[in-house]
Amino acid sequence: MEKMGNAHIDWARENDVTVDEVLASNEFKHLSEEQAKEVVEFVRTMSTVFYSLYKKQYEPEIEIKDNETNNNYEPIKNAA
Repeated sequence: MEKMGNAHIDWARENDVTVDEVLASNEFKHLSEEQAKEVVEFVRTMSTVFYSLYKKQYEPEIEIKDNETNNNYEPIKNAA
């Protein structure tokens, strides 16, 4: 875990942030459990958006063929 400013960042994290972790931080200790769940969902959504954008920008596009119908697969467009 690396300290950046007043935050400790775990770059190797492999699981989602939990409600308990959100409520344990000084910045969010005033939130209710429901509000903490919303923070967790927001972090999950933003992570997905950022990862999708990263993949779109830095990974080559892969063409996937549907062998049964011989139609090209069209990825779902991101709504952001």
